Amino acid sequence: MPGRGCGCRAGSRRAPALGRAAPAPRGPGGGAAGARMEAWCVLKAVLVDLSSTLHIEDSAVPGTQEALKRLRSAPVTIRFVMNTTKECKRDLLERLTKLGFDIAENEIFTSLTAARNFLEQKQVWPLLLVDDKALPDFTGIATDDPNAVVVGLAPEHFHYEMMNRVFQ
Repeated sequence: MPGRGCGCRAGSRRAPALGRAAPAPRGPGGGAAGARMEAWCVLKAVLVDLSSTLHIEDSAVPGTQEALKRLRSAPVTIRFVMNTTKECKRDLLERLTKLGFDIAENEIFTSLTAARNFLEQKQVWPLLLVDDKALPDFTGIATDDPNAVVVGLAPEHFHYEMMNRVFQ
């Protein structure tokens, strides 16, 4: 940001190409710390995949809580992403909290979040073919007289009666 003394080019909209050496640090301090500050000036946000990055099932990946604390000290926006359709955001957040992660619900974006946002944007009423544990993420979405289908990982729902409903 201009005026913060970080040495980044004010008004520049392009980040350096990945793999290219960072520009030489400018201003007081210089050295490796200055180069790290330069990198943070370009970086605006970090997307962290949850599954197999911060945790595997009910176990935290060693060192990730400390790494997340260090990342939070950087001047970047952090969001956590996951493509699972097996559980609602509330259950996921509860598990992460038990594992020692300090994450807010509004920092998590899942494929169910994307599906809900799309349903609301398009104003459609879905038949939800998702795991029962995922249903809380669709609370308040009208599902009577559906005109769309949301499909997630829900093998228990893939049977003749349900497939017949889907295709109708």
